[in-house]
Amino acid sequence: MKYKIVSDSSSNVYHFEHTDYACVPLTVRIGNEEYIDAPETDISDMMDALKTTKEETHTSCPNIYDWQKSFRGADTIFAVAITSGLSGSYNACVNAKMLYENMNKHVNIHVIDSLSAGPELRLLIEKLGALCAEGNSFDEIVQKIEEYKKNTRLFSVWSRL
Repeated sequence: MKYKIVSDSSSNVYHFEHTDYACVPLTVRIGNEEYIDAPETDISDMMDALKTTKEETHTSCPNIYDWQKSFRGADTIFAVAITSGLSGSYNACVNAKMLYENMNKHVNIHVIDSLSAGPELRLLIEKLGALCAEGNSFDEIVQKIEEYKKNTRLFSVWSRL
């Protein structure tokens, strides 16, 4: 089995050394300008554009094709998406999984709705990496990661200074 872990860029994990990994970017559109959530994006330029624009701004999740493209090169794939409550990324990934599996009968894909964002996705990715390194089967990894997910929580504290 060739394992691969994929996540959308809400994870803030752009490279992962322990197994084959791909990051599928979200995008921010400010007027006619599009900023792709990737390490090379000039965040200060994007923030300046956000502060000064009078035009509409939009965010966009990865589309089905982007997810499918990220699956290439492996037969056992685990995809982690930002919570379905905030984005269409999870739904796009589920649709990409169905289409990709229909075209590639030997492939197993498990899509994880993180029910979270940012640091919790990193925890899931790191756990998946460890489970893959241990040589667990696809079904064992699915069972273990879903059990693990039940015990992770991301808490945020907002304060006003």
